Amino acid sequence: MVFTTVGNRLAVVKPPSSDASNDKDVDDAEFARRIKTDQKRQKSVKQSRVEAIEEKAAFKRPIS
Repeated sequence: MVFTTVGNRLAVVKPPSSDASNDKDVDDAEFARRIKTDQKRQKSVKQSRVEAIEEKAAFKRPIS
């Protein structure tokens, strides 16, 4: 169950699932999707850092 506050009252956002195993499968799938998305984000950040370093190095090279 997920709770939130509405005014000064506690409210249930998601009622408990009647099939707990199905709920767990959904949670596992969501967790796996988030991990995959996070890995892609980290990879793109690393790639952009490498590109920035290479760009900076290109400006420092002497013109011959």
